[in-house]
Amino acid sequence: MKYADIAIKSYLDELAARKPSPGGGSAAALFAAIGCALMEMVLNYSDGKNTLIKKARQRFKAGRTAFVKLIDDDIAAYKKYSFERNQKNLKEAASVPLKICLLSYELTEQSLKLLKVVNKNLISDAGCAVYGLVSSFKTARVSVDINMKYMEDKRFAVAVAAKLNKLEKKLLSLEKGVICSVNKIIKKPWQKY
Repeated sequence: MKYADIAIKSYLDELAARKPSPGGGSAAALFAAIGCALMEMVLNYSDGKNTLIKKARQRFKAGRTAFVKLIDDDIAAYKKYSFERNQKNLKEAASVPLKICLLSYELTEQSLKLLKVVNKNLISDAGCAVYGLVSSFKTARVSVDINMKYMEDKRFAVAVAAKLNKLEKKLLSLEKGVICSVNKIIKKPWQKY
């Protein structure tokens, strides 16, 4: 089977087309779904008797399912807002990338804990999975921000921005933790620390 010939190709063609959706929010959900799937693969090669790994496997599978749904939810929310540009629909359009941010952050946080117990032969794949989740957060954040720009409820917009600013700071710290954990295991002989 050629993976390039399955549905992902159709989605990417749609993403590349000269039309407003799918767009950034939908792509952010895809980044996260890929990150979850990759972490699931790592967990499937790790100690199945470890309770943390068992729970994480279920959590990342549920996360992948949620992100796949959010790909379409983002497209639907944008279309609804395009059809009728009102504040209610704008809030709904903003809520999808916000969900993507929150779930991406949660799974990134869980990933850092997992790096200590996963199969070390797949640590680079685990690192790639985390980068997918981090990319998802950052990409979805841009989609939230553009929606907040047009929000009349400034109190809501400020509260959302404050929450995401706080999470983004923590996310940068988590990302550094991942880099350190992965590099300790890879032990690049050509690189000084």
